[in-house]
Amino acid sequence: MSFLDMEREREKLTQMLKKGRFTSNHIVSLEDRFVNKEIILYGAGESSHWFIEIVMIIHGFKPSLVLDKRFKKETTYEGITAKHPDHFFPSDRQLENSIVVICSGNFEVSEEITSVLIGKGFQNILPLHDIYEIHNPLSIALDDTEGYYLEHKDNILSVFDSLEDEASRHVFLAFLKTHIQKTPVQIPRRSREEQYFPSDIKLSKGYSSFVCCGAYDGETLRLLNQTVGKVDEVVCFEADRVLFERLSAFLCDSGAEIANKITALPCAIYSHESMVNFTEATGLGSRIAEQGTLRVQTVALDSILPLLSPSMIAMDIEGVELEALQGAENIIRTHKPDLAICVYHAPNQIWDIPLYLSSLDLGYKFYLRNYTSFSLETVLYATV
Repeated sequence: MSFLDMEREREKLTQMLKKGRFTSNHIVSLEDRFVNKEIILYGAGESSHWFIEIVMIIHGFKPSLVLDKRFKKETTYEGITAKHPDHFFPSDRQLENSIVVICSGNFEVSEEITSVLIGKGFQNILPLHDIYEIHNPLSIALDDTEGYYLEHKDNILSVFDSLEDEASRHVFLAFLKTHIQKTPVQIPRRSREEQYFPSDIKLSKGYSSFVCCGAYDGETLRLLNQTVGKVDEVVCFEADRVLFERLSAFLCDSGAEIANKITALPCAIYSHESMVNFTEATGLGSRIAEQGTLRVQTVALDSILPLLSPSMIAMDIEGVELEALQGAENIIRTHKPDLAICVYHAPNQIWDIPLYLSSLDLGYKFYLRNYTSFSLETVLYATV
């Protein structure tokens, strides 16, 4: 990107942050969309999980039906009746009064499905991407959206200026526009297989000693093995009990192919050691939260891994990434590992986390990548 192009992009951001440019009052609420409507989901891939975990579990709007070509015969999906689209014959009432939510992150596919549904006579069709709450998974609410972003304007512009490449700045702008105007826009995305393993960013330390915070059921370790091959050491953390059981089973079966040494701990990563409340929902809902009914042990990486020299630390820990980095400050200062940190759980993460890392004055360079076209799975990479 030329200097002039960068200045134009910066001007777009500056204009976005001007008083009077905020349009949060125009957001269509979930109540406006779904009250007194029968909800039908079209698609049972990854995107459907975001609807289930955010719209259904958190906000209470349950679909009556899920359609996907993978269902060869009628079954259930997440407790909902599920059918092949060719086996569903909607009534006149459903055509008129139901709302079909298309769960796909691929805009071309979404448009094709929309055309098919219109041809069948459906009148209310909604791409999942257009639901703002999907982009705000922890339901962060601001009493004064305009005042909040104007207060942080200097920090936002500072982080924009610190990003290393054009792709990062495009992600940054689209992410912020989605949250500032509460109108989702398409975020430039990379292949999901590249998450934590970017092919277009030169990371300096590699993956020989890999720390995975929020290891889920082992999906990141599968990608590690697929992308890098066997490494020297892996340390992974997963506080959700159900997910940890699945992670443990996976490591028992495949761990020898992934690393020479593997440690897996059922703990939550945080700034310090404590027992905290935790919600358990095997997904976006699994996190440290005051209203949680479970208790889990938190640990700081500096305390639990005092002798480790990690080459890469990856984090997707449902909104406490900044606290976890603060609890790893000694490791970061000493070893300067590459970092891959999810910054999508709250709007301010996209500037607060790079600002914190910059404050350590270690010479980190920053990149942003997105892997869904939603704000979800937006990752900050930091490398020296």
